[in-house]
Amino acid sequence: MSENSCLPLGRFPYIHVREPEIAHHVLTRVIGPLDVTAAGKSSDLDWRLNRVDLGPVALLVGRTRGDWILRGESSCYLVIVPRSGHARVQQPHDDTQLAAGKVGVLISPATRTRWHVATEVSNLTVRFERAFLEAQLEALTGVAPSGMLTFA
Repeated sequence: MSENSCLPLGRFPYIHVREPEIAHHVLTRVIGPLDVTAAGKSSDLDWRLNRVDLGPVALLVGRTRGDWILRGESSCYLVIVPRSGHARVQQPHDDTQLAAGKVGVLISPATRTRWHVATEVSNLTVRFERAFLEAQLEALTGVAPSGMLTFA
């Protein structure tokens, strides 16, 4: 069994990261400028990610192990659906405990976000470029958004 077979999109580009500096670099390119720091005494990061890039939309399937915190602002809209495990996502007006089959989260661009993975979590994330999503909404409604979209 290949190491990549643990994620469902094994035939697509695969990233396996154990160093916080590399995780920061990858996250900055894929989602936006996020800091990656150890939350506990252990600094054992194990992050695996498949990415299917469809232009302005991307599917990201990942698994993170360890006690880690990601902080920063996304440059895109994100829909995060946990597949297994638990994580906590904090935004200025929301504190969400992600749970597989129960609770996911929407993140808007430029929203200060803190994501804490205390053990292990697997998730599916759909990333929408901001201009694309806003253009699609305008095409559907005939009205240009007056500001950044936010989800309640």
